[in-house]
Amino acid sequence: MKKKKLTEAVKDEALQAVATYNEQNNTKYLLYFSGQFAYLDRIDKKVITKIGRLKYLHEEKSWDFAVFKYSREQYDPHEWMFPGQELLDGTIEGALRAGMKIYPPTRGLSFGSWGCNPVGCLLAIFLIPFLFIKNLLKKLLGR
Repeated sequence: MKKKKLTEAVKDEALQAVATYNEQNNTKYLLYFSGQFAYLDRIDKKVITKIGRLKYLHEEKSWDFAVFKYSREQYDPHEWMFPGQELLDGTIEGALRAGMKIYPPTRGLSFGSWGCNPVGCLLAIFLIPFLFIKNLLKKLLGR
C-alpha cells in the first residue's frame, strides 16, 4: 500500500494550529514534517524535548499519535498508557495538550521556583552557612 504524503494544505493547517496554541499558552512547540509524519517537539529553557510523532489519517481527517519513549529512543504507536493520553482527540491541539502532561516543561535551576529573587537566594546560600559557622566557633571558643 502506497503511503500518502502530507499535502501543503494539511501542513499549513497543522503549523497554524501549533502557532495559535503557542501564542495562547506561552509555549514553544515545534512541528516539522518528514514523509507522511509530523514530529512534535517543545523547547523549554533552551532544552528540546521530543514529544511525539503524528500521522495524518486522510480518511478520518484526524491525527494518530505515537509518543516518544526516551527509554528506547523511539516513537511508539502502540503505547497508550502515559499521562495525558486522555487528551488525545485526533487533533493537533489535543496532541499539544497531551504533550504538556507526557513531558511537563523543565523547571531547571530557577531561583523564582524557590520563592526568592536571585540576589536573596545567593545571599541565603552563602550567608546562612557563614553565620552558622561563625556562631559555632563563638560557642566553641567561648567568645
